[in-house]
Amino acid sequence: MEATIISLKPLSGNFPKISRPGLSIYEVVPVSAGQPFKLEIFDLSGPMTPHYHKIQSHLITVLEGYLEVLTTEKEPLLLGPLESITIVPGVIHNIKSVGNVVRFSSLASPAFDYPEDVYSPETPSSGSELV
Repeated sequence: MEATIISLKPLSGNFPKISRPGLSIYEVVPVSAGQPFKLEIFDLSGPMTPHYHKIQSHLITVLEGYLEVLTTEKEPLLLGPLESITIVPGVIHNIKSVGNVVRFSSLASPAFDYPEDVYSPETPSSGSELV
């Protein structure tokens, strides 16, 4: 097996998988890679809609900027560069940028394509929009 080096910066030459005002998501290790996880880079300039995952765990690591994480279990948490939080299945969470744009990685396991395993607290039977 051959090692692959993936540059996380700059991402501007890569097309985001999801792009809409306030949110761009870049695939680094996509679901199609056949791994038990996926790795994505998010550029976020505002809040995401509160949501939860029934199956996935997410390890979120801030790369640039500041991210506020709100969950139903803890006080708001402010994360800066190279700080991380793990979101386990069933925890309703909301994240938002503090200041301008925040760039963070999300390592999710098991791997699902969006919007699979993204649920709104108001409508738990279907996928939901993040922004």
